[in-house]
Amino acid sequence: MGTQASFVLLEHTDHVTTLAAAPAAGVLATGGLSSQLFLWDIQTATRLQQVGLAASSSILKQQLRAGAEP
Repeated sequence: MGTQASFVLLEHTDHVTTLAAAPAAGVLATGGLSSQLFLWDIQTATRLQQVGLAASSSILKQQLRAGAEP
């Protein structure tokens, strides 16, 4: 079986409704009812960035491209 990891997302101020993982980039993206998107380092559970939903799409694309394999 694969490796399991868990951590508590204390930065969210409301329910988390969406998760997206990019293992190659080492990034987890979470979003929820607070209209905020958080990017997390998968290895350390450290918050990398927090943005409002209006800016989230372009920032998420940048993060994922940075870790994408050629």
